[in-house]
Amino acid sequence: MNTVDKTDIDGDSNYHFEIRAVNEQLLIGAVHLQELADIALQTEQRLQDLIHGLDAVICEVDSHSGQATFLSLRSDTFLGRSLDVWRDDRAFLSEIIHPSDRARVMALIPTRSENAQNYEYDFRGTSPDDSWIYLRNKVRSVLNADGEVTLLRCVIVDVTEEKEIEQALEEAYARELNITETLQRSILFMPPEDAFPGLKVNSLYEPASVDTMVGGDFSDTFACNHGHVALILGDVMGHGLPAAMLTAELKYAIRAFVREHVSPGRILTQMNAYLCEGYRLHREGLNDAGDDSPLCLTLAIVDPSTGQAKVASAGMEPPLIIRRNGQAEEVLVGGLLLGIVESEDYEETAFQLEPGDTMVMTTDGVTESRLDGRYLGYSGLKELACVGWLQGSLDKMSKTIIAGSRAFAGGELKDDACVLLAQRSN
Repeated sequence: MNTVDKTDIDGDSNYHFEIRAVNEQLLIGAVHLQELADIALQTEQRLQDLIHGLDAVICEVDSHSGQATFLSLRSDTFLGRSLDVWRDDRAFLSEIIHPSDRARVMALIPTRSENAQNYEYDFRGTSPDDSWIYLRNKVRSVLNADGEVTLLRCVIVDVTEEKEIEQALEEAYARELNITETLQRSILFMPPEDAFPGLKVNSLYEPASVDTMVGGDFSDTFACNHGHVALILGDVMGHGLPAAMLTAELKYAIRAFVREHVSPGRILTQMNAYLCEGYRLHREGLNDAGDDSPLCLTLAIVDPSTGQAKVASAGMEPPLIIRRNGQAEEVLVGGLLLGIVESEDYEETAFQLEPGDTMVMTTDGVTESRLDGRYLGYSGLKELACVGWLQGSLDKMSKTIIAGSRAFAGGELKDDACVLLAQRSN
């Protein structure tokens, strides 16, 4: 009778146990692999849904051949062209671009690493109905080991609506600018230099920058009672159409008060009461107009036949007299801005203009021109006025003052500037 070696039995048992353990591990591994495959498949599907579901064309283009190496499904309807056209037609990308934009766009395609950057550009392209729409292409360049651009990865989106909004805003801005400039021309209108017998006049206005369109500075010169001439220089806070509309209203309100009175102090007192009342009614909701903007103003009334003159000022630089011998004299006058305190009374100062004397009136855009914390100031205005006076004409004198203040500020005025000159004839 054969006997079974217990060692053999134990060995077989261990062998089968190890095989079973390996099989179990393989089964578990297979399950994990399947789970990972399912996760990868789901992730890929989500990525595909994301890419193809975007309202954009996602594409990858060979920079040498111009052929698309990858296209999102949105390409099929985005520009009304089939995927085959996108893939096979090497000239397709240039053909969908508006002829006026084609050279600019094609010049943007980089060829070397030094100009291969992420960038974007807008262009006009064809739509499904063959009309022109605005597109924006966001591009990323892919380089090979030699630094050559091999692929262009692009995201193209339709920005037609954005462009239409921009165009509408530009048109609205242009309309407002046209209206504002029309108002400003009437506000800054000056009669000819020799319009008033015995008195020459000149005015020059310069905005701080083209971005501000037009500001609140204004000047006015007109004949009034008994052969007198009124000289007005004002500054309303603000820029653009609102400031221009308020300035136009105030200019003609001042004219009305000048027609009623010959005293500059009384005129400014009346003007201040008018403004304060209007602002109060606006705050109470009874008037639409009025925004509590204070008004800086200088008003001088001159008799050209005698040279007798009176001036009142509200928040403005005092007038400056350049005598016929070139000496500069300040006319001491001042007062609170108009529209602040309703009961404010304004004083006036009398002075004499002799033949050949020139009166200089400026807004604070001149004296407050500044650079690195330094201001031109009233003393700087005196120097510029004296230099300008030597030029021999009012036109050259006003230009010298404005140009000098701009140069002092490093080439750019920080505020609108206006100069009004009056010279008694010899």
